[in-house]
Amino acid sequence: GAMEKCVSTFEQQPGRTLVGLEFCLKGRERVVEKATEYMHEMPAFTPTQALAMVPDPVRYTFRYEDQNYCAEIQLDIDRLKSSGFEMIKLKNYWTDSEYNGINTQWRDTGTGQRFEVQFHTAISFEAKQLTHSAYERLRAGDTSDEEELELEQFQREVTAAIPCPPGATDIPEHG
Repeated sequence: GAMEKCVSTFEQQPGRTLVGLEFCLKGRERVVEKATEYMHEMPAFTPTQALAMVPDPVRYTFRYEDQNYCAEIQLDIDRLKSSGFEMIKLKNYWTDSEYNGINTQWRDTGTGQRFEVQFHTAISFEAKQLTHSAYERLRAGDTSDEEELELEQFQREVTAAIPCPPGATDIPEHG
C-alpha cells in the first residue's frame, strides 16, 4: 500500500534517516476521535468519508544532518511528488517557540490515503520526543492554568536549545 511505497521511496537515501517508526501509526482511538469530530462538524459525512479526512493516520519522520537539511528536504519533497504523492500542506515551525521542525501532509493520488511526513534534525527530533508527553497533556485540555504554564515553559526551554539549520526558516509554507 501507500506505506510500503513511501518507505521504499526513502529507505536508500544518503544523508537522511527514517526515524520514530514505532510512532508511525497514530493510535486507533485518536484516529476515530478525529473522524468523529469531522462528523459533528459536517453531518453529511459518512464514517468512511470522515476517516479519509484524518490528515495523519500514518506519520513518517525523516532526520537530516543540520548542514544538508534544506537541500535534502527539497530532494525528498521532489521524490515524493515524482512517486505519485500530492503535497496538501507544508507547515514550517522553525520560528515557533514550542516546537521546531517541518510538518507536511500528503495524499497518495492512487488510493486517496493521507499521511504526514515530518522533517527534523537529530536535535529537533530528540526535542520532539522529550516534549511529547507535555504536548499530549496540553492537548488533552484538562490541565490547571498553573500546570499549563509549566508545560508550555518546559516546551519553550527545550525548543530554545535547538540549533536552527541554515536556511530552514526560509522554506516556504504551502496549503
